[in-house]
Amino acid sequence: MTKKQASCIKFSGYNNSSDVLRELKDLYIKDILPVEQATEFHALNHGALSEGDFASPPMVLVIGPYSAGKTTFIEYLLGKPFPGGRVGPEPTTDSFCAIINGENERIIPGNALTITPGSQFHGLQKFGNDFLTRFYGAQVSSCEVARGLTIIDSPGVLSGEKQTLGRSYDYTDVVNWFAERSDMIICFFDVNKCEISDEMSSSIKALHKFSDKVKVVLNKCDSVDTSQNLMKV
Repeated sequence: MTKKQASCIKFSGYNNSSDVLRELKDLYIKDILPVEQATEFHALNHGALSEGDFASPPMVLVIGPYSAGKTTFIEYLLGKPFPGGRVGPEPTTDSFCAIINGENERIIPGNALTITPGSQFHGLQKFGNDFLTRFYGAQVSSCEVARGLTIIDSPGVLSGEKQTLGRSYDYTDVVNWFAERSDMIICFFDVNKCEISDEMSSSIKALHKFSDKVKVVLNKCDSVDTSQNLMKV
């Protein structure tokens, strides 16, 4: 009997998902991680899996142009506003926000979030302090959705002259990092503003290899007067 067959038999006796995750983590550390290290796999792909990668809930990345309704959608899912969340017709933030479950409502700075033992965000340290000052955690309490999901609210994709202002970090690389680890990617568009900026085009290219996880939302479609016009959008 091979080790793989033995592992399958071992897993089949569990009904508790936490037991399965624990066994998968042990299997990764004992059998897979040594092979990754020997072949320098992490130099070509993402780093080694951490405790947080096994223990954290599924991650959902929300992306799209500014004023497309991303933050409003997240607040609707949560049933309330989240710490640091702002809604407006113009770009209201240049920060990525991880909405996570906790005992109280508070904001956790990006640096603190990435160095927390077992954090699933440890790998974000490679983007440097310029990015970490634009990343924070919004801890929400008494929220069933937050208990089962980690939601990533991204800054609005820039368009027109705003693109020339630039960012202090590589937006597309950060999107790629989150997309690789997300279980679902929700891409928002405002049906009244569907132009594709350079930054949005780069983001779409980054998401292309994760197309099986991408769901496109045409928001504010009730503002389109006929179904024929909506088809054009």
